[in-house]
Amino acid sequence: MKFGKRIASVVLAATMLLAPTQLFAAEAVDMPAPWALKEVYLSEAYGLLPYEVESGFQATVSYSDFSLIYSAFCAELGVTDVLPQPTNGVVTRGYVLQALYIAISDSQWLPDDASDSALAFFVEKGLIAGRASGDYALDAPCTTQEALMFAKRAFEHIVYSVTGGSKGFLWRVSDEDNTLYLLGSIHITNRGTYPLSRAIMNAYEDAEHIAVEYDIVNADQDELSDEMDQYFTYTDGTLLSDVLDAETYADFAGRMAEYGIGQDVYANWRPIYADQVLSQLMLGFSFTTGIDEFMIINAMIDGKPIHSIEQVSDQLGGFRDMPLEAQIESLQYTLSIDPELPAASLDFLVSIWREGDDAMLMWYTGLDEENDAYDEALMGDRNAQMIEVAKSMLEGTATDRGIAATDDVLFITGAAHMLGNDGIVAGLQELGYTVERLR
Repeated sequence: MKFGKRIASVVLAATMLLAPTQLFAAEAVDMPAPWALKEVYLSEAYGLLPYEVESGFQATVSYSDFSLIYSAFCAELGVTDVLPQPTNGVVTRGYVLQALYIAISDSQWLPDDASDSALAFFVEKGLIAGRASGDYALDAPCTTQEALMFAKRAFEHIVYSVTGGSKGFLWRVSDEDNTLYLLGSIHITNRGTYPLSRAIMNAYEDAEHIAVEYDIVNADQDELSDEMDQYFTYTDGTLLSDVLDAETYADFAGRMAEYGIGQDVYANWRPIYADQVLSQLMLGFSFTTGIDEFMIINAMIDGKPIHSIEQVSDQLGGFRDMPLEAQIESLQYTLSIDPELPAASLDFLVSIWREGDDAMLMWYTGLDEENDAYDEALMGDRNAQMIEVAKSMLEGTATDRGIAATDDVLFITGAAHMLGNDGIVAGLQELGYTVERLR
């Protein structure tokens, strides 16, 4: 099996294997104000909200907590500036703007910037608005949510000015009444993927509805766990040790022990689930929110309806029906590779996604190569079913989902479902639709 195809398969399957991220940590002192909710969430997605921050979002940010935010901001810019103590020990709005501006200046990301002060920079770039009183309240204490907002807006401005953000895989399909935006996602990603390109975010803003493979964020987690048990565990008393040879089982048990997982946890797993979990563990814990979850949480904040394109059975049924021999071979393959290879391969796959390189993704994942048993279990006829769902949204026959004929939809699936001879893009083109690549 081509390893690029294998790691892409693991990443695609991860949407059902990873627990959803909480919107905000349970120990947070308070919630952001409604106006700041999205600003704070995006700052977290961009890596600007360290989990150690303890100040309440609506309270004045402490020097120690702003130091954490500032360090995260500098790390994203590649600078190591030391944050000076604020006058009288109070972190004001003006102090925050000045600190961020110094970091930006030292980073040399915007060498042609002609702003003569921190305030001028933030005003000229549209990163700050005056208060109702007409001033910028620079001497007022700065709340945590304001500090995060300023850092997020400044970081966004830099990224869009220099790189344009992650390009991903985006297409537009239009008919007389509505538009369907096709977004080829990656279900888990790593640091540096966000912000997404303006083209992607504009498609999100334009859409009245969001459709994802499966809305794992809003799913009943107990019901989901029960369903996954049906597909991934033996319920008839069969044990994993019964179906694996002694050497393979010992190898797997040893690897799981390295992660602190005992045999009682995986005693009744099917080999394919053992394979999937081990693959996830080998990826490490440096990954972050995937594109699907990112869009779902944005839609939750903005009040946009979210629709699941598939059911759990569509995503996982193939694994249950996968021949036992193929399950065991897949697990043995994972046990045989360098433990550091999956994480390195994920980094490369994410870099392809950020650049939106269709040809490279096709080559690396071998999308048009003949499928083996693992690929069939993962993909099956899912693309054909997704094409039918997309077609119904374009034709205005998805009213059972609450989608009107004139509603625009952002249709999100794994990027591997979009490309290739039997992908969603080719399928809609065969139906006579014009599909335009957006960058």
